[in-house]
Amino acid sequence: MLLSDVKNGDKIKLESINGGVCMRNRLISMGLFIGSEMEVITSSGQGPIVISVQDSRLALGHNMARKMTVSSL
Repeated sequence: MLLSDVKNGDKIKLESINGGVCMRNRLISMGLFIGSEMEVITSSGQGPIVISVQDSRLALGHNMARKMTVSSL
């Protein structure tokens, strides 16, 4: 499933990034790698998707979230 489809409170694992090199590098610089475990803090129809990764919270736009494939933990 796509990160943009995940609901609040779900715990997920990043399976793949379907974006270009710039997007992949940006996500890596934020600490998101294939296999990273995350929790969705906020995912609503509007505004950014907020995730918790390790000890950080990150806000991602919906366009970026649509390019990230995740699986449930």
